[in-house]
Amino acid sequence: MKKLLIASVLISVFTLANAAETSSFRVNGDIVSVGDSVGVLFQRAGKPKSSYTYQVDTGRNTTVTATDFYYEIGNEIYTVTVREGKVFNISWERR
Repeated sequence: MKKLLIASVLISVFTLANAAETSSFRVNGDIVSVGDSVGVLFQRAGKPKSSYTYQVDTGRNTTVTATDFYYEIGNEIYTVTVREGKVFNISWERR
């Protein structure tokens, strides 16, 4: 069990090491930024290639729903995390 935990932590670290965070990205001549509404995200970036919805523990005995939207733009993959209807985080990595 301990080896499995160590292996999963190492995989997570290597995966996160390849991704970089940014506060905005350009798509179709428009800019999507952290703080934009999910409506603005869809209006500017269009339909994502895929998405994943999950629960996040806020640390205050509450959870919020978060959704990661994945966009492929050129040779880059952008992951846009939305919480409570707003763009919360943007990360990207090269393919």
